[in-house]
Amino acid sequence: MSHLDEIADEWIKAWSDKNIASVGKGVCDCILDWDLPREKPEECLDIILIVLDKIRNEENDRLLGLLAAGPLEDLLHENGKQAVDRVEKYARIDPLFRKLLNGVWVIDVDENVKSQLSKYRNERW
Repeated sequence: MSHLDEIADEWIKAWSDKNIASVGKGVCDCILDWDLPREKPEECLDIILIVLDKIRNEENDRLLGLLAAGPLEDLLHENGKQAVDRVEKYARIDPLFRKLLNGVWVIDVDENVKSQLSKYRNERW
């Protein structure tokens, strides 16, 4: 198992615990939620894709929502200019990634990044 898979599994395990708060005291302390979107955007997106693949057949959208509102949203906010071309590529070819992208709040995302991704963000949830 690779280092990236280990981080993905840690994130899934942590957020699968429904007792973990999504905001405030007790929130998950996974590296994917905090450090990677800010410090290692390429690695962050790689792990987001691994997580997405691992939860692809989940019937509950809870993990998908947390992945959208957490790591992907932070990645686009903090390093959107660097990540936008890869994000667009996956939004174009993967319907589940496109759904994930539609769960991101883009209020604080760079206007050029928002514009480039806008054609994939027409089914917000």
